[in-house]
Amino acid sequence: TTSSTEWLYDGHNGVMLVSKKPMENKKYMGLNTWLIVRAALYAEIDGVQILCTHLASDVGIEYGGDFESLDAEHKDQVDTLIAEMNTNNLQGPQIISGDLNAGPLVGNLESERPDNYSAFADNGYDDANCSSDEPFCTWCADNLISNDPVNTAIDHVMVRQATTTNPVRLFDETITIESEEDGTLDVHMSDHFGIQVDVTWEE
Repeated sequence: TTSSTEWLYDGHNGVMLVSKKPMENKKYMGLNTWLIVRAALYAEIDGVQILCTHLASDVGIEYGGDFESLDAEHKDQVDTLIAEMNTNNLQGPQIISGDLNAGPLVGNLESERPDNYSAFADNGYDDANCSSDEPFCTWCADNLISNDPVNTAIDHVMVRQATTTNPVRLFDETITIESEEDGTLDVHMSDHFGIQVDVTWEE
């Protein structure tokens, strides 16, 4: 909710974590970042530890941050999230979710920062979509906003110490809007599609 002229989007990060049940031990985590404020929101809900985030992405200009590259900055953010969960570990379910801007080469999908993505699997996290027989893209060539010819899975619900199944893509329908310049337009609600999974565990 803070704002600054030193950052794009006035310093806003756009991350929200919402729950139907009370959230405890809530925490804001600022991540090492350049140009766009990157952050994670942490909460404990009925014994489940959850981090929601949006990690570094290519903004179309030469990287000018403190790391040797944007990929290195992104890796630092991934490592920070995993380290936070390792420190807090209550031995119950742990979830890291959001636009991670990384994904593996699976099915018919292209990869994005696959080495950084593999850090989650190396630390015991599983993504139901990317582990499925037919993984779907969340950043997709047929999205009417993204205008990018690639299909990747970069939005995830990474789960550790619990079982994750039944991945479903959400919000991939089009809506009709009115534009003063172009008249009526059919567009998607976002340049990303959403993802839903089931998470189960033994008490």
